[in-house]
Amino acid sequence: MKRVLKFVVIALLLLVVTSCTKDVNDAENNLRGIWEQVEVVGDQTNTLQLVFGKKNTGFEINKVEFDSGEITSSASPFLWKIANDTIEVIGTVKATYQFNVDNELVLVSDEGVVLSKISNDYSKYYGKE
Repeated sequence: MKRVLKFVVIALLLLVVTSCTKDVNDAENNLRGIWEQVEVVGDQTNTLQLVFGKKNTGFEINKVEFDSGEITSSASPFLWKIANDTIEVIGTVKATYQFNVDNELVLVSDEGVVLSKISNDYSKYYGKE
């Protein structure tokens, strides 16, 4: 009886450990890619892109395009981590995002910032894996 109980406990522990690892990997794989929000304000179009790449690194790209044709942009690197569908981005500022029911990223401190995934391919920023 002790052998059976020991086997059941070990099997349950393995099941719990492997299922948690898969959930984290699925969330990370879902997150990796390019996320974007485009907002038109007056005579300008503001584009925010977050690029989540390999090894928990990424880039924040801000682009402003004016009706006159002038364009300004900046890119800043960041580090990210994910836990329980909450994504923490640590760059020039620290920000926290969560997935909403539509699988978009929403900035926790400002629900008006909603990013949609536009591509899984981030190789433009990281090269081929």
